[in-house]
Amino acid sequence: FMISDFIDEFSGYLRLTDEEHRAVQREYPFCPKEARRITEHQRDGYWDNAKFMNQIKAAAMIAQFKYPREKYDLVWIFDHSSGHQAYNDNALVATRMNVKPGGNQPVMRDWRLPNGNLQEMCLPNGTPKGLELVLRERGVDTTGMVKIDMVRRLQQFEDFKNEVSSVEAYLKSKNHRCLFSPKFHPELNPIERCWGKAKQYARSNCNYTMNGLRETVPIALESVTVDLIRQYFRKVRDYHKAYIEGMMTGNEAVKQVNIYKAHRKVSQNN
Repeated sequence: FMISDFIDEFSGYLRLTDEEHRAVQREYPFCPKEARRITEHQRDGYWDNAKFMNQIKAAAMIAQFKYPREKYDLVWIFDHSSGHQAYNDNALVATRMNVKPGGNQPVMRDWRLPNGNLQEMCLPNGTPKGLELVLRERGVDTTGMVKIDMVRRLQQFEDFKNEVSSVEAYLKSKNHRCLFSPKFHPELNPIERCWGKAKQYARSNCNYTMNGLRETVPIALESVTVDLIRQYFRKVRDYHKAYIEGMMTGNEAVKQVNIYKAHRKVSQNN
């Protein structure tokens, strides 16, 4: 099983009520009722960037209806998994390029340079140019440079340096904000606690057959109530405050959060 979902502090899991769903379908008839996706590898194939982006588009549609931009600033937070960091096929990613034109390298989008000139990333016959030619067109002398040198030099240009993942590019196009939590800090992501609670329920109530999992997993997810999700968001804020106040390690942050959890805030005097 592979489960992907979104939560918010107001409603819990990101989904529409029956009334909201009927209303949004008048304008967007293909809008789903919820953002959740539960897939099985043997039935649905691997969970890849294409499937994830389809989910993002559906989730953004739901979020825009529930929380219109006129009233809300929509901010999406993801961890640093490889799936969340995947790029569009035409993204400006130097590590995907060959030194010479052609070969197994993607067709990247054209880009307007700071001087106003449009740099086409392919030759007139449609062949990708490669690192060496792209750098020379940007005024870089590639004499004596090997591939890793060319990659590092190209990554210093603003267009390559500031390239964003496919999910961030899409959300920005919808005027949403997209943030990524620090690596190796699951305590800063409230949905991790949702997964833990749901897994605890599944372990206690499943016979570990495929049919049993199919029945139990949705129930396990629903065992995580909106009240619990709000508690998880508060806990994340406590950790965030602890780190801001100078707790240098996870263990220090845990100790600080536990000391002041009764007050639901971290002391400003420590």
